[in-house]
Amino acid sequence: MIAACIRSAFDSVSSPIPAMSPAANAACIATRSAAAARSHASAYGEVSSIDRNPRTGKATVIATNESSHRFPWGAQRYSEKFTHQAEDGHPEKTSVRGEYATEVDVTAAGSLRKLRWESVVVFSSDRASFRYQGTRKVFENGKLVREKSWDQTIPRDFQ
Repeated sequence: MIAACIRSAFDSVSSPIPAMSPAANAACIATRSAAAARSHASAYGEVSSIDRNPRTGKATVIATNESSHRFPWGAQRYSEKFTHQAEDGHPEKTSVRGEYATEVDVTAAGSLRKLRWESVVVFSSDRASFRYQGTRKVFENGKLVREKSWDQTIPRDFQ
């Protein structure tokens, strides 16, 4: 049930995680809701730094968030970092990079299993197009189990 409760983004790609029963799903939601209620984080990335160079007009804003929770079966840690970049002289060259990780230590019944999901997504643009690049990875006990990447360019249609 623990593995099913912490579903990865790879469910649609022949995931080895079985589907949950309605009762197990309700228990998972209740556990996660109780953990969120105990958290002091806002659940959104908090702006941690703003750097603007008046000479070049470039600006970088970084927002971060992290939390951790203990459960009877183990612990879960979460972190994210968003980096927004823009330039006054070239507003078409704007980007945002998101880095996200969830790590779960399962210690129930003497198990010593570590699971880690990582995701890096970059949205950027130039005068002609928008671009999406993303990579998701899942690790078990430090070993890469699965990885998937996307890279798509979307032409601007200037409507």
